[in-house]
Amino acid sequence: MLTLLFIILLCTTTWKLFGFALKASWRILKIVLAILFLPLAVIGLAYIGLFFVAIPFLILVGLVTVIGDFL
Repeated sequence: MLTLLFIILLCTTTWKLFGFALKASWRILKIVLAILFLPLAVIGLAYIGLFFVAIPFLILVGLVTVIGDFL
């Protein structure tokens, strides 16, 4: 009986740790994309002469960031 209880609690703990690891990795990925990818994308667009795409892209990202802070 104790073995069954131990197995159930072990599986529950493992599942919760797995969920926590997924949440943490998703947050880290969002931070890396925001710090590295977005500025590189805007610089790349400006470098190849697509300012008319880069400016609305910056406005869109800024609005999403501001709205995301309130949610």
